[in-house]
Amino acid sequence: MKNESFPKRQHYIPQFILKNFTDGTNQQLSVFDKQKEKEFKTNIINIAAEKGFYDFEFKDVKLSIELSLSHLESKATDLINNIIKEGSVALLTDKDKKLLSLFFAIQKNRVTAHRMMISELNKIVEDNIIKMGYDPSKVKGFNKMDEKDVKELSIRMTIDAEKQAPYFYNKAWILFQTKETIPFLISDNPIVMQNNNNFKPYGNLGLGVKGIEIYMPISKTLLLAFTCRTNEAMIRELNQKFNAYKDLIPNLDKELGVEPEYYDNLVRSIDKGDAVSFEKENVENVNSLQVIFSNRFIYSSDGNFDMVKDMIRHEPALKKPNYIMGN
Repeated sequence: MKNESFPKRQHYIPQFILKNFTDGTNQQLSVFDKQKEKEFKTNIINIAAEKGFYDFEFKDVKLSIELSLSHLESKATDLINNIIKEGSVALLTDKDKKLLSLFFAIQKNRVTAHRMMISELNKIVEDNIIKMGYDPSKVKGFNKMDEKDVKELSIRMTIDAEKQAPYFYNKAWILFQTKETIPFLISDNPIVMQNNNNFKPYGNLGLGVKGIEIYMPISKTLLLAFTCRTNEAMIRELNQKFNAYKDLIPNLDKELGVEPEYYDNLVRSIDKGDAVSFEKENVENVNSLQVIFSNRFIYSSDGNFDMVKDMIRHEPALKKPNYIMGN
């Protein structure tokens, strides 16, 4: 969009999302810098933002996608705030889900970590060309990318993110809920993934990979999950088996480590949209993903970064993200 008045400070995580992780009395968030291993508090206007992050030039004309992103955010704000208010995704129409699918697809591509991934991939290709004994500058189809090239490609991929929206829309949507005393964390790269399947020698993380689970925290107590339909089928099968055997096998729920109504609630959430309560270990799992996938900063409503510090102490490599795995 051509516009000489677009904002100078541009957020790669919308402020309306960050606001949902404040303590509720002001616009302050607790921040942990995993590279420097330091924590501080600041206003949400100061974080997850960079000057001119979405600005670029085309044929000497200054352009930006900032205002287009703001327009999308304004539509997503009401939908997500209503989910938080109702504690359910049942109110979403098909049109609403398509809009939010686009919002989340764009969110995945609009962050700093995505640009770092592009840069790292380009460097890996360059190194491999050199190892094979060739001059990268003379290899057809390869261009060594500078910071400007990376930024422009990232912006193009953000614009084209609508192609990834179906990967969110077509999955089973589950809303998870935690207590304020055990809040969700959010990072500067908030769309995170995990997969219990092992596809070695191939990776198992990707929007369209079988068994993928995608998580996006939308407030300190609510998390949206987008799970592969094969996982949904497994949940329904486990629910049927659990209900069939729970009266025959005493303490089956304890042996499986689940609440008696856990699978019933999961199926109900998929079918009806109501939130499912998360146990402490589940919250810790998705919070750990925020640490792993983060580019540099993790944000907290209560300032408790004990788990983050423990993770980094046991695995210092987490201070430098694996961009290839994380995107």
